[in-house]
Amino acid sequence: MNNIFLVQLDISKSLKLDAAAAHAHWETDGTVHFIGYTYTAHPCYCLYKVPGRPGGAMDISEARVMSSIKCKWPLFPSYYHSFAMTKNFYVFIEQPFVLNLAKVVNMVKTKNAIIDCMDFRPMNKTVFHIVDRHTGLEINGDFVYQTDPMFFFHHANMYQEGSNLVLDLCSFRDARILKLLYLKDLEKETFQDTKSCEEIKTCRLRRFVLPLNVSKETPLNESLLHRPGCSATAVRKTEKNIFLTSEQMHNEGFEFPQINYGKYNGKKYRHLYGYSVFKSGQQALVKIDMQTKESQSWSEGACHPSEPIFVPRPGGKEEDDGVLLSAINSNTEGKYAFLLILDAKTFTECARVEFPDIRFLRDLHGLFRPH
Repeated sequence: MNNIFLVQLDISKSLKLDAAAAHAHWETDGTVHFIGYTYTAHPCYCLYKVPGRPGGAMDISEARVMSSIKCKWPLFPSYYHSFAMTKNFYVFIEQPFVLNLAKVVNMVKTKNAIIDCMDFRPMNKTVFHIVDRHTGLEINGDFVYQTDPMFFFHHANMYQEGSNLVLDLCSFRDARILKLLYLKDLEKETFQDTKSCEEIKTCRLRRFVLPLNVSKETPLNESLLHRPGCSATAVRKTEKNIFLTSEQMHNEGFEFPQINYGKYNGKKYRHLYGYSVFKSGQQALVKIDMQTKESQSWSEGACHPSEPIFVPRPGGKEEDDGVLLSAINSNTEGKYAFLLILDAKTFTECARVEFPDIRFLRDLHGLFRPH
């Protein structure tokens, strides 16, 4: 067995960064893109790029700021978990779940945790920032792209189609899910009975379409999208406001979206995988056809799946040529936890590996390494 040496990196010595998103983006050459806060007189969201190196190594000292976006609400910077990227654009969504800086200042006195300093502000809209990756400037910066208040963790994917960006994500009506993910909830033996499981039933897979060609001549109160079969809308409501509504892509609770990332991130895609909680309460793994909205599912009794991880088949040609991995806990007496391997194309079980007398941790994410 090879020795692995871990080295702690102090990235503050290389770049100004006070917090970072959970999810970064990787390119095939090893280049990494990520987003983080910088707390200045006017807090900013900064998009960073770290160039790839031969052999997959990364030198954080080579990171550079690609774009800096000023917080729309300076005293209430937005929470974020992920962002979207194509070869030409970043999209960062400023949602109305925010860090209340006044509460942060009083943390020493109140003894509150950071979650207690966060507020969902339904009086604020959700704002989409479109950034040109090559210039670092916001596209159509004179306009504000926005939609109704929502809360989300995960983008599924985004791609450019003609003069539009098509963006898919999983959204909740508000941020109450965060108050339901305490350790005491995740430790419950029967996850189906927890409030967080109930809340995931309300999470919906939504598609937004962002028009890129808007100008002072763009007419008011007319549809800016001409996409047959798509119910998402974009309308110039006022002189500076482009208001978006989404198309719902799946009728059940859906989270932890996964794609064939290596080949289809930032590109038009068809197959999306994820974790679902049906209205009946049944938990399942789901595959969604993003063209037809048809879906396939895998479920088994009182089983709790983790997010599925897509592993492409070496040499595979088709988008769904590969397998899905999911760590499954069973609440049925006498049943072991197991690693499930699904054929991603047919969504049928290939194999399972049982683990006697253990339980998998109930956390948000896992990471499968290729070696």
